[in-house]
Amino acid sequence: MHVLVTGNTGFIGAKLCSDLAKKGFEVTALSRTQKDSQTISQDDNTQNNKLVQCDILQETSLQETFKKIGKVDCVLHLAGQTFRKDLAYPQTYFQSNFIGTLNMLECCRIFNIKKFVFSSSMAVYGLSTNQYTPQYLPVDEKHPVRPYDFYDISKYQAEQLCKFYSDRFGIKSVALRYSRVFGPQMVKGLIFQTVKKALANEPVEVFGDVSTDFVYIDDVINANIASIEKEFPDLEVFNIGSGEEITLHSICSTLIELCHSSSKIIFQPEPKSKFSLDISKAKKMLEYQPTKVKEGLIECVDYIKNSIK
Repeated sequence: MHVLVTGNTGFIGAKLCSDLAKKGFEVTALSRTQKDSQTISQDDNTQNNKLVQCDILQETSLQETFKKIGKVDCVLHLAGQTFRKDLAYPQTYFQSNFIGTLNMLECCRIFNIKKFVFSSSMAVYGLSTNQYTPQYLPVDEKHPVRPYDFYDISKYQAEQLCKFYSDRFGIKSVALRYSRVFGPQMVKGLIFQTVKKALANEPVEVFGDVSTDFVYIDDVINANIASIEKEFPDLEVFNIGSGEEITLHSICSTLIELCHSSSKIIFQPEPKSKFSLDISKAKKMLEYQPTKVKEGLIECVDYIKNSIK
């Protein structure tokens, strides 16, 4: 099966392309710049993994690229603008997350590609720590969406595009709402910074009495592959998380323990929020079996320890 992947330079996309190729899929990955394509191809270009330079926001160029690529069985669309607190231009979210998705779906329509897997986010439910509380926990896919920021609404509108193209043009789509993705090679964020501080026996600051859902990178990859292999008549939306409600304080405490560190936690208890995902639908329909969060944290600590040596 020939699959096309966007967002292959990101943390999730890079591993997805590699794992798909190892499983025997023919993979074509779209990179926005030639520099990205050259950098990745040195390490990941194999018989089953080809890289092509193309900007998905350039509609005409994108369609020409699809013509050259030839028959594609499924598109895995991960490219987009991630959430950034310092992003000054909200238009960036809608250009990358909405227009980019629209252009990809149009190519699916034009070139008769009947399978589309979209990487969405649990942020569509509304995750502001001090202004929104879910109606119930754990949050399932039927829970009302309440986008709080430009990122959230751009992701939700992209999901609605998937539904429209599924209903109108028969493109069988899946939207995967990821929780907070983590893994050994993620060299930024809470887990990476906490491990670095723990290994140096430095204090670790935790801001907010916050519980959330973390998901291990391998589980996200498996959910994408299952979405390719399963057949659904209409758009299906799945929560992809661990199914564990876990506090940031607990995450940091566990990491300090795994590092055998003397670091102390400096805890600021406000604001408060609680969140967890119901993943029973993914378990049933995708045969999804997530990794325990602590098992994933052990892998992260081991990787970071070895990388620092």
